[in-house]
Amino acid sequence: MTININTNKAEVKKIRKQIKDTGGFCPYFKSKGKSQLCMCNDIIDAPEGTYCHMKLYKKEIEGDNNK
Repeated sequence: MTININTNKAEVKKIRKQIKDTGGFCPYFKSKGKSQLCMCNDIIDAPEGTYCHMKLYKKEIEGDNNK
């Protein structure tokens, strides 16, 4: 299992600003009224080939060189 950052630099910049604005908490969970620090455990438990809630991190398929 590998977890990589989204390759879209503009999107990453936008998401990281939102995380900074929420004090290190995931904006997805904050909008739901919960507090969950980024990176949450949901990405670890997610199936390979999927993104985290905010699309900052992607859990890569083992051996996938198309990042």
